[in-house]
Amino acid sequence: MTIASSLRGTTLGWASTSVGIMGTSWTNTLIPGYPGGSTATLSGYTTGSDPSLAFDQTGNLYYAGIVFVRTSSGGAIDGSAFVARSTDNGTSWAETIVALGSNTRRSSVFNDKPYLAVDTITNSTFKGRVYISWTQFVNNGGGTILFSESNNGGLTFSLPIILSNSPDNQASSRTWDPTEPCTLHGMT
Repeated sequence: MTIASSLRGTTLGWASTSVGIMGTSWTNTLIPGYPGGSTATLSGYTTGSDPSLAFDQTGNLYYAGIVFVRTSSGGAIDGSAFVARSTDNGTSWAETIVALGSNTRRSSVFNDKPYLAVDTITNSTFKGRVYISWTQFVNNGGGTILFSESNNGGLTFSLPIILSNSPDNQASSRTWDPTEPCTLHGMT
């Protein structure tokens, strides 16, 4: 069992327990490069949030979230969505930035609310694909729901496609249909 955590809205971590002890003992750790942590892809950001976890059928663990810079006035800028993959039960992680914020330390683009899924349907044509959807807010306006996928275990992701750009968008979520690779719903 594994649980993701955004510890007090500043760092990104996870906790795990073994099947044999089911919750009586937990191991906690942080994602490398977590805000304020060691040098990694996520270094340079001050805050992390919105964790989401998924496993593939071979036991790889995927962790999605956002990282951003908290300003001295309490605002948030440079929101970037990411996916990290561990092939060794969380001992090490490979990280990929999927949607980069403005990266100029302005508030014009903020990627938020990522939702992660992995196709684990045994007979699926898309088995093993990693999917992420997120909301991109531009200039504090309405959100655009974006979607990207990886067919190489989260090492790289496709260019995002727009699923919806209604001014009322806040977030998306996903569900599985065995005949389709990924179905998103609740896009407002």
